Amino acid sequence: MTGRESTLQSLDPLGALAGRPLTVLAGAAASVLAIVLTLSHGEQVGSLPVALAAVAVAVLASAALVVVTAPVRAPVTRRAAVLVVVLGFAAHVLFAVATWGQNTLVRDDWGPFVLGLLLLALCPYRPPREVVILAIAVAVPVAVVTVVETRFFVTGAPTSIYVIVAIVPVLALAFAGAAFARAVVLRIERWREHAEKASLEHAGMQEEGIVRSVQQSRVSILNRDVVPLFTELLDTGRVTGSSAARAAEVSRAIRGVMVAETERSWLDDVVVPFHAGASVEAHPVRDPDRLAERMDFDQRAAVRALASGLHDRLAARDIRIALERTGDASRVLLTCSTDLDEAAVPASLAPYLAVLRVVFEDVALDTSRPDLTLRFSYVSK
Repeated sequence: MTGRESTLQSLDPLGALAGRPLTVLAGAAASVLAIVLTLSHGEQVGSLPVALAAVAVAVLASAALVVVTAPVRAPVTRRAAVLVVVLGFAAHVLFAVATWGQNTLVRDDWGPFVLGLLLLALCPYRPPREVVILAIAVAVPVAVVTVVETRFFVTGAPTSIYVIVAIVPVLALAFAGAAFARAVVLRIERWREHAEKASLEHAGMQEEGIVRSVQQSRVSILNRDVVPLFTELLDTGRVTGSSAARAAEVSRAIRGVMVAETERSWLDDVVVPFHAGASVEAHPVRDPDRLAERMDFDQRAAVRALASGLHDRLAARDIRIALERTGDASRVLLTCSTDLDEAAVPASLAPYLAVLRVVFEDVALDTSRPDLTLRFSYVSK
């Protein structure tokens, strides 16, 4: 996982996509909570316009949560997470202003609960450590607001009790979500280490068989093209102009096959089976600088899944991939033909695009005809 953050979304993009309804539910719950508690404690509202503004900002924070965590905007950035939390805190402050002098109990303030839900919903998309830091950072000003409001509270409890009651919803929900996310992240990372180790061991065990297979393919070429020519020369006992021309032709053919196989990469093996008229000689990948070799494990897996998805879901034909270097980045252009309606393509490829946006950068899909075009990039190492 080089160059990417250790989040549930980056380590398990499909899992994050499957958990998307829970994120939407958390946002909806935060909005409903703000509305219901505002209505149920209307007698504490001293300024109705400010209270309405507080509820509106809380709904805006929930909407921002849903928008920034959408698969089409993956991965969620730190700036987006901070925006959601800042909006949630702004709603809390506005409600404190709306109930200024009328708020007699801290336990029924909805601001801390809304902030806790927002932070909990961000746990799959940001590193656990960052969620904890955000929770502590927003809990401090929540405590300050509570301390300022203590003069209006009717109970005679110590100020520290009021502060604890106010910040517990923020810290408890955020810490619980961060702890769960961290446990899952560590499990996934351990699984990946074991999987990669097992993959390397398996590759080592298969190396001898691959060598034999390559040798057999070379022998097959010799039996098919070279042996008949030598047999003919031995039978005739002389070299004619036609036999010399044929020998040159066989030589060029063998050299072409060997050069083509030397230039083939794992990306050719992925694309060729899904290319019209697939064969050993098919060369739908243009990668003169061999940039495909610089993709990491996750990126290669995403490209393999994408090629399979294009073939299975879109019945794509003539899949072609071109790679070029632009500064420190490598840009990938994938094109293919499909008869599927343009409007149906994004929905059909939604899971694959969600993964691509996590492991690659600048992912852009163009469904205009004649060919479907997909662009993305990654940092070359």
